[in-house]
Order: sequence, then C-alpha cells, then structure tokens
Amino acid sequence: MSINKILISLLLLMVSVTCLALPRGSYLATCSGCSIFNNQLACVCKTKDGFPNRTTLGDPYRCSSVKNVNGSLTCLQRHHYRPMPTGSYRNTCRRCSVDRGMLSCQCKTQMQLWTWTRIKYRSCRGGIKNNNGHLSCWQSHRDRLPPGSYKRSCKQCNYNGYRLSCSCRDRRGVFRYSGINRAGSCSYIRNINGMLLCR
Repeated sequence: MSINKILISLLLLMVSVTCLALPRGSYLATCSGCSIFNNQLACVCKTKDGFPNRTTLGDPYRCSSVKNVNGSLTCLQRHHYRPMPTGSYRNTCRRCSVDRGMLSCQCKTQMQLWTWTRIKYRSCRGGIKNNNGHLSCWQSHRDRLPPGSYKRSCKQCNYNGYRLSCSCRDRRGVFRYSGINRAGSCSYIRNINGMLLCR
C-alpha cells in the first residue's frame, strides 16, 4: 500500500471520529477539544478555579443534557436511561435508542454516509456490529437465512432477524449490494438482476 493511500485512510478515520455530532449541553461553553470515540465523550473542561482538566463521559447519548461540574463531564436526567447492547457498532453508530426489544441507530456506511437501521438485539449473542450501515449480530440465534433461490447467485449474505443484505450477481455478472427489510415475513426470496425480491 502506498504512503498516499495510508494517509488517505488515516484521514478518513479521523473524519469518521470527529464528524460524530457532540451531545448537547451547557458543557460546550466551558469545555474545549471535545470528541467522540468508542462511545465516549472526551473534553478538556475548566474547573471552578479556571484550570483545565481532561475528562471523559461514557455513553453520552443516554443523557438529555451534559454539564461541566468543576471540570468533570456530568450526565443530566439519566433516570430514563436504558443501557445499550454491547458491540463494536458503538464506534461507527450514533443516536442509538432501545425500545420494545429493538435497537435503533444511525450508522455509517463504507461510503461515509449515515443511514438509519434497527435490529432485534435480544436475538443476538456475542455483540452487535455495523455492517456497512446496517446493524447485525456477530452471532445470532437466527443462524439460518430466509428461504429462496437468491442463495445460488448471492454471496456475503447477512441476516439480523429483520433485514437481509447480500451481494448479488446481476445479468452482466457484476455483484451489487442489495437489501430487503422484514425478510423473515417472505415465503421465498429471489435475486432479480442483482436485486433481492420478496414474495
């Protein structure tokens, strides 16, 4: 790999980390150099005496607001907090919430675009990952793909109990990414010119 490609990769990684929207709160008035990484908010905040203090706050999006209390980041109104499921998705997903057994997040794709996705997280074991903008299980109790002939012309399929995504071959022999929601409700799934279709 050339030096230029390595530098571009590092730049994209830095952008993916710094482009995460910071949680709201009054801490922004007295804290600087804030960033989000590995689902942690890190800042340099002023103490009551005006001295800078390096501080971090885990899972900051659970907070309705974040405050600087004498140089330490503090979460406000955490009584409605529901713990997020474990997994590497936290590194590349944001604005996550849990409701009625569903984990919903805005996750980054390989093209650095943000997309909304959700998963029945209770069916997962071994954690949850971001698979090109879609939440999926590292290991799932649903270890069998939905039925259909698509399996003969699609590869790298991933099924999270809600969404089926695959790389499918079109009529020219080119593999294209395709996905279908509520795949478990399909009686049969086919690959039509690189697109997954449910019936």
